[in-house]
Amino acid sequence: ILIPLLNILAMSLSEPSRVNELSGLGVLPKGFSFINYEIILSNPLIVKSLFNSLFITIVGTFLNLFLTAITAYVLARNEFVGKKIVLILLIAIMVFEPSMITEYLLMKDLNLLNTYGSVILYKAINVYYLFILMRFFQEVPDSILEAAKMDGAGHFRIFTKIMLPLSKPALATLALFYGVYHWNEYFRATIYITDPTKWPLQV
Repeated sequence: ILIPLLNILAMSLSEPSRVNELSGLGVLPKGFSFINYEIILSNPLIVKSLFNSLFITIVGTFLNLFLTAITAYVLARNEFVGKKIVLILLIAIMVFEPSMITEYLLMKDLNLLNTYGSVILYKAINVYYLFILMRFFQEVPDSILEAAKMDGAGHFRIFTKIMLPLSKPALATLALFYGVYHWNEYFRATIYITDPTKWPLQV
């Protein structure tokens, strides 16, 4: 796993005229040089885009986790009128995704075009990940929640002190999925964002 990554790093640190001397398994630079990084970082758009990607990834991932977690808690551990209808609608959303034109018109109506929000708020809750987290929440023993309620704990305390700590493996997994998704954001950023200073690094 590491050799291809180290090989790319070695190429980037090699003198441009000697890169062809580096084999596919080579991990040591041929003639040490920072010229490649100097050229890239001399472009202010690259540096700005790097910070844009970091901002979109960090904020987007935290927002995704927060909204997915509170929604999963409500659906998994609470009964309310219309719960089955909500679950059916969520499954329908997961199976029948809206078209790109519909999404674009929605972003336009919400005045989110050419903003970070257009790529951060898109799929703020992934329904598939939501169902995964719901299953984790449903596995928490009822006796723990009943004991907490007897001690006077409300929904907020149960959610923050019991559900979230017991679901750390699931939350870590979802954070990885959401983070990779935001970091790799390219397609929708090219459609929703026209200002080059707001482009993520991939664009």
